[in-house]
Amino acid sequence: MNNYCDKFKLINKCKKSFLLVMLLYVFVYVTGCVGHYKNIPDVDRSPLNNNISKNVKVGIKKLPIVVSSGKKAIEDAFNESKLFDNLEVYFEDDIPKEGIFIHVETKYKAPDLPAIVFGYVSVSTATILPAWSNNDGFDIYYRIYINGNLEKTFRYEKRRFAASWIFLLPFVWVNLFTTGEYDAFYTSTYDFLKSAQPILLKYL
Repeated sequence: MNNYCDKFKLINKCKKSFLLVMLLYVFVYVTGCVGHYKNIPDVDRSPLNNNISKNVKVGIKKLPIVVSSGKKAIEDAFNESKLFDNLEVYFEDDIPKEGIFIHVETKYKAPDLPAIVFGYVSVSTATILPAWSNNDGFDIYYRIYINGNLEKTFRYEKRRFAASWIFLLPFVWVNLFTTGEYDAFYTSTYDFLKSAQPILLKYL
């Protein structure tokens, strides 16, 4: 009887361990195991001067499904910049015929073919074989419209290094201390606002 109980406990323990490993594997697959966005500068988050008193509309085009925190980062940067007294953010593409309108569009840059092939092989082996990508990410476009006419377009390339390998599991926590998606979108938006400020001030 004792042997049976010991075996039962061992089986339950193995099941729990297997479930934990599978959950970690799913987490690794979804997050790209370990990775970071490259060339993300430190941003001075102090408010920008010369507040724009006119009503400004910001249209954020629906972001790709792979984006998780980019939308919040864009909104946070606009709000924390304190550049606008009256800011209206919505998620449509209609360009108003009057006033200042800023359109934000994000396009996903998929990994190149070798990275996709290695990724498929890695997933097929439960990441026993490693896979990595060095150039997937996003292209972010900020377009300024004045009275319905395109004034200027700003483009930012954000690229990510990501690696998936079962032996990297103990180091997944490193992602908490590296530059992530939120940082990529926030720094791009804040840099855009600084660069666009002289253009916007002309129309006060």
